[in-house]
Amino acid sequence: MIATATSGGAHKEVAVFVAGALCEHGTFYLPLINRLGEDVSTVVRPYPIETYRGPRDEYQLADELGAIVDTVTAASAGPVHVVAISGGCTAALLLSVHYPQRLRSLTLIEPAWLGNHAWHQHEPAFLQRMDSVVNLPVEQIPRALDRMASKYAPAAGPRTRDLLSGSRQQIIDVQTCWRAWRRAELDWTALKEVQVPVYLPVGQHSHPRVVMAAAALHAAFPDAEVETLTGCRHFTVMTAGVAQLAAGVTRTWRRSRARTAAAVGPVSGRGVDPSSPPHRGGRPS
Repeated sequence: MIATATSGGAHKEVAVFVAGALCEHGTFYLPLINRLGEDVSTVVRPYPIETYRGPRDEYQLADELGAIVDTVTAASAGPVHVVAISGGCTAALLLSVHYPQRLRSLTLIEPAWLGNHAWHQHEPAFLQRMDSVVNLPVEQIPRALDRMASKYAPAAGPRTRDLLSGSRQQIIDVQTCWRAWRRAELDWTALKEVQVPVYLPVGQHSHPRVVMAAAALHAAFPDAEVETLTGCRHFTVMTAGVAQLAAGVTRTWRRSRARTAAAVGPVSGRGVDPSSPPHRGGRPS
């Protein structure tokens, strides 16, 4: 799910919300959007995996990236705020590398995958468990669904429990996304050159893997705001942590506005040209 929220207030800004693999289609970000205190209208667009039915090994993060860029272009000629969660953070990071001038700010909630980052290799047991799910034959998915629901439902709450016990196709989609995220190649040198406000919220009770991912991203974005969401874990940030999360996103957007105002300045009257064509591939120039 990719949702676009367009502010109808004084700032006339656009935010693109990128979902993770286990997010409910069309509604996941609404609690956050409703708390942002902005006059917004929301447009939900299909995530690429929702319509992809080709070989799972051939699905690429470029498909997700292309869909995000299409959403950005359709919503606004200028830069946008990007908010991503869980595995969706990987696609948002690729967007940051390949289309840096498309960004006003970057919010990475509970980052779960960082593509080719070296820290993944320090968790061979975790990778082995994930690969066993990723490579599961389709006929074994119903049984895996039951195991996942019984294991994660107590922490996940009813929203995610309903999803895990639901569509067989959704789990196939999750497998496909995991494979693409595992293969993702991120240019970490280019990431360090991204010059927008970054917000990294992590649940207080989140898995150590998420904490490690946030630490790796903080190293890439040393000026980022890192915040612990009190009483939250991976599956509850949009419920138990939504008020704190909304406050953090609002601060990030305000920092972006302040930076834009400073860049334009009262003397030169010039800033970044939001109509410039998107940068494609490699490191930003």
